[in-house]
Amino acid sequence: MSEKCIAVVSANYRKAYPVIKSVYEMGFKVIALFYKWSSPIFSRYVSKRYLIANPYVNEKRYVNDVISVVNNVKPLMIIPIGFIDTLLLSKYKQKFPSNIIIPIPEFETITYVSRKDNLVKLCERIGIKYPQIYSLNEYQFAPTGPVVVKGVSDASKPEYVFFKESLSDVIKLKNKSFMVQDFVPGVGCGYFALAKNGSIIVDYTHVRVIEEKPSGGPSMLACLDFNPELIFLGRKIVKELKWTGVIMAEFRRNIETGDYYLLKINPKLFWN
Repeated sequence: MSEKCIAVVSANYRKAYPVIKSVYEMGFKVIALFYKWSSPIFSRYVSKRYLIANPYVNEKRYVNDVISVVNNVKPLMIIPIGFIDTLLLSKYKQKFPSNIIIPIPEFETITYVSRKDNLVKLCERIGIKYPQIYSLNEYQFAPTGPVVVKGVSDASKPEYVFFKESLSDVIKLKNKSFMVQDFVPGVGCGYFALAKNGSIIVDYTHVRVIEEKPSGGPSMLACLDFNPELIFLGRKIVKELKWTGVIMAEFRRNIETGDYYLLKINPKLFWN
């Protein structure tokens, strides 16, 4: 294409739509890559649509398909939407033309922050609080409750256990890649940033107004909230990791002490 354009991959995610709309409103042509057809395909903001391989089925074919589209349309930038897009584009970044901007961290950085057990080490280095965790051999020494049982990977789904008597039953259903973590009573909040090599381009915070469950989980309603303390903590993370691209750090503010605890880091675009 002779006109300036930006590629969005994978555009089948719901959160791709506001990205597509924003790119269009900034005056760029939008090239949307889908690994399955979904509603954004009908958007009037999309100039061209391409079907690519499913990255969960064949990652090398997915990467080759993206490279083929890139070589054809020559976009100024590729914006990855899902975690799998961010992960694979980072892993194979050297295969893409060097003049195309791909705003993502190094592959090793993404895999590092995607494991929640690594976050403990990160928090210890930079002085951020993290909920007490218990390993496979220690969970029986966890407090009476409540606790959170979660996997260590990005795709983990936490379970909340409010009585110690129920903990063993939950543990039996888990594989070995899990951890038991103290539950932090309080309010969920998040730090969001776009950065380059650890330098902030733009950042902001939000606070959760309504969560799916009183114990935590996805937010149903959140609002912008200028929080200097949270911004200070978030910027420490970005600087320490020398982060490039978007990042979301999820915290929980202890309602009793007022302390902020880091729960997870999302190395991808976020739906909020």
